[in-house]
Amino acid sequence: VNAVDDTTLEISNADGLSVRISVDAKTGLPTGEVFGAGNMGRIEQRWENFQPSAGLQYPRKLTVFRDGKKFADVTIKDVQINTGATAEQISKRPLP
Repeated sequence: VNAVDDTTLEISNADGLSVRISVDAKTGLPTGEVFGAGNMGRIEQRWENFQPSAGLQYPRKLTVFRDGKKFADVTIKDVQINTGATAEQISKRPLP
């Protein structure tokens, strides 16, 4: 783990894989990450609109870039933590 600057951390392993995580200087919340994804190229995710759920802050908007081009906009409507899911519910296969 290395500090690239005051708001960016770089985490890497012995195989040369790495991710850079940006942090908002005022809130301390992560604002995004950048990493290499093999055949998919360079992936950047930007996280915005943090809201509380179960006492933690979660982003409700994600923007994904692939090799510098916008790939997806994601809106998260609801976050639920430790809802008491049963083993049966978790092991259900999705419908085709």
